[in-house]
Order: sequence, then C-alpha cells, then structure tokens
Amino acid sequence: MGGQESLVDALVASGLCGSRGDARRTIAGGGVSVNGERQSGEVSALPAGALVDGRFVLLQRGKRIRHLLVVE
Repeated sequence: MGGQESLVDALVASGLCGSRGDARRTIAGGGVSVNGERQSGEVSALPAGALVDGRFVLLQRGKRIRHLLVVE
C-alpha cells in the first residue's frame, strides 16, 4: 500500500468484495467502514491518517465482516 491507495482496491485485495464494481456499490450504499468510520458516496482513496500505529487498517463490510490489513 503506497501513497494514495484506493479504498476500492483495498476492499478487493482484502477479499471483502469480489470485484471493483461490488466494492463501489458497497461503498455507495454505506456498507463500508475504515477504522470504525463509515465511508459513503464517492470515496476514491483511503482517508488521510487511516493507518493505526503506522501499520494497520481495519476494514469492515456490514456489521460482522472485518479484515485487518497489515502494511509493511
């Protein structure tokens, strides 16, 4: 994950969404949270300061599905 990582790409890479279109629809429907903050509308990049402790990003789809991304 370098520089400006796309939220759509992060969702697909983590396996939370099966395709880029699915990821866009899920974001538009308000079904995605980054570090507990709901993302909606036209979100193109991960929010500034999304890295927790400089290494982690918690992605959530819906109420129960969560993935922790570790950035190296």
